[in-house]
Amino acid sequence: KILTLMRQDTSCVLICICGGFQMLGKEILDLKWVESSSGKVEGLGLLPLKTTFSARKKLSQVEAKDIRTGLYVFGYEIHHGKTEQKSSCKAVFKILKRGNKLINETDGAQRADGRIWGTYIHGIFDSDEFRRDFLNRIRAKKGWEPIASKVQLDNDREFDKLARIVRENIDMDYLYRNVLKIKKV
Repeated sequence: KILTLMRQDTSCVLICICGGFQMLGKEILDLKWVESSSGKVEGLGLLPLKTTFSARKKLSQVEAKDIRTGLYVFGYEIHHGKTEQKSSCKAVFKILKRGNKLINETDGAQRADGRIWGTYIHGIFDSDEFRRDFLNRIRAKKGWEPIASKVQLDNDREFDKLARIVRENIDMDYLYRNVLKIKKV
């Protein structure tokens, strides 16, 4: 359904973080069986990416800057492996600091039109300014007025709304049985 929606509705934007970012690519290699016993799985193929898992897990706080707008985001990385991208993809963020160390690395990948992108940085939408800019770009494409004032976000309330929407729109029994391999007691 995601692939169909992205082909049919040019106003849709698809953002993926961490494992979702990895799934945007063409393939995921897990030859050491870190996360699965498959060894190799196909991704969605929406970006020219290849992820290779390693036994070592990256876990760190990061400070970064959105390359397009220059807006700052703060978050954390927690993932196995490395995602390589072809030159046809542009990076999304420039990581300025990892832990206490100043660095100059890029993160993420995006399609040229910006409709599909992913990142390893969890928490990017916690930045009010970045989140508002992101939403206002979508609103502008739809012909809607921008969100002008700061909106205080209640994370608990928003996560509860998201959980309700997911439960209402996904066959949870199927997900538990076939994807998560959890049997009801």
